[in-house]
Amino acid sequence: MNYFRNCFAWLNTFFLLSMNQVSAMEFEIPEWAGGSDAEVSVWESFSHGFGAEGNEPDVPGSNAGGSITQSTPGGMVTGTGNIYNPAAVSVFTLKDNAGSSYRRVVLQAKSMGALVVNEVVLSYESEGETVRMVSDESREVGRLEGNRGDTLIHYWSWNLEGKSLESISIEFKARGPHLSLDAVRLDTLLVADRAQDVVIGSPSMDRWNYPFNVTPGKRAKAPVFRATQEGIGITRHGTFILGFDTIPLIPSGLPADHYSIESVKLRLLTGSNFEAHYDPTYDPVAAFLPEGVPGRIDDEDQGFPIELFGTGFRNGLDMFSWKETDDFIANGEEERNAYPAILNDQGNLEDVTLAVNYEDPRDVKPFAIGVLDEILPGDFIPEDSWMEFDLDLSQSSTVDYLRQGMAAGRLIFTVTSLAAGGQGSRTYPEFHTSDSLLGIAPSLELRFSIHETSPSVIKILDLKKVLDQWNIRFLADSVNSLRIRWTHDFVTWNSISDPEFQTQGDGEWMWTDGSESPNIRFYQIFKP
Repeated sequence: MNYFRNCFAWLNTFFLLSMNQVSAMEFEIPEWAGGSDAEVSVWESFSHGFGAEGNEPDVPGSNAGGSITQSTPGGMVTGTGNIYNPAAVSVFTLKDNAGSSYRRVVLQAKSMGALVVNEVVLSYESEGETVRMVSDESREVGRLEGNRGDTLIHYWSWNLEGKSLESISIEFKARGPHLSLDAVRLDTLLVADRAQDVVIGSPSMDRWNYPFNVTPGKRAKAPVFRATQEGIGITRHGTFILGFDTIPLIPSGLPADHYSIESVKLRLLTGSNFEAHYDPTYDPVAAFLPEGVPGRIDDEDQGFPIELFGTGFRNGLDMFSWKETDDFIANGEEERNAYPAILNDQGNLEDVTLAVNYEDPRDVKPFAIGVLDEILPGDFIPEDSWMEFDLDLSQSSTVDYLRQGMAAGRLIFTVTSLAAGGQGSRTYPEFHTSDSLLGIAPSLELRFSIHETSPSVIKILDLKKVLDQWNIRFLADSVNSLRIRWTHDFVTWNSISDPEFQTQGDGEWMWTDGSESPNIRFYQIFKP
């Protein structure tokens, strides 16, 4: 009886030990895996034992991409899908391109036979040179003894915080012949800078900003027009202010340069047809100067563009203390509380209410000009049609304004027009507000990404023409994902496909435009 009891206890112990060994032969899952900023790729059945063709992840749920190649001749794929080399040392290379900066990388390999665990190296390109990193952590996850050698899983990890890497390569190799690579798992934790789309269906505040509006913040439509001050100039008089709270749709409180903006679009529904001609082009300030003033030019098209600006505040108010129902002008003050504004070269909000200063005429580019679909320039603006304002992100001041607003949690815009106003005039446009019962409220669409670290700083050193080629020298921490585009009129931009940068050392780079270029060409180096 004792014999059978002891025999049963021995078998039970053996069974438990075997189960523990089998369960230990599963890959370890990092605690951050499965999050929105994490990706994974798993290989269990390989197709190519040798050569550049490589092996793609084959396990369902793999979303990180990557490819594994084995570069030693003699490698083959076994019937179970392993990579096996009977006579030589297998050398494996895993390449991955994330499309977003890495924070953490974890590699695990399951093999029959040993790998050289202390020589596994992650490499990347920096300033034209290859940088190689050994792992921060290297350990054995599990081991299963076998008659033909042990099967084991090994784990390596790298901390890549702040390096702004989007492409890596990892090399690992067998300790000797006869190694059989059974499976590989790659986990990556990325910087949360993938593009996000946000639609804000209605403003949190909007108002027809006009001194004689008796129902501020409650009017159904907002007409926009100019006024003329004799001997002084032309002002943006009746304006439409719209404020959009971006919290909680967009995280606030980050440094402004952590917000990368791809597109911003404001949509307004036109109101009654006031016989305003549609003009989708910018009108220079010289076209508004009085007859006989030197430098005056004729406006070659009908109508006046509808412009979009930022919004500034004064008289002790700011973007959070100002309310849509506030007075147009504070008691005892002379200037309006809220005004159309741009960011000037010093990064301060500048009042552009005086659109045309007769003594000092100056062109001021708006954030955007309203565009109507399928309406020809010169036609009357139709009623109940969507006008779209695609903000010009080639203007750094516009981007800075948007970033500051997103960091604060609120974006406020002012819509204006230099169409003529006045009693009895019906030649200016108007738009439905959020208080309109018959129309649809304005909306805002944004596409952006957020960087957890500040992006690389780019500084142009010089632009020189050598023979028929333009050379641009600039400073940058990294040229990963940098793009170049050019324009001659700041309206149409032309992108350079796959620009090649040459390192000059110490963070200095050079790019050469070898194309036939006109005498006037403006370049922009940027990271989208």
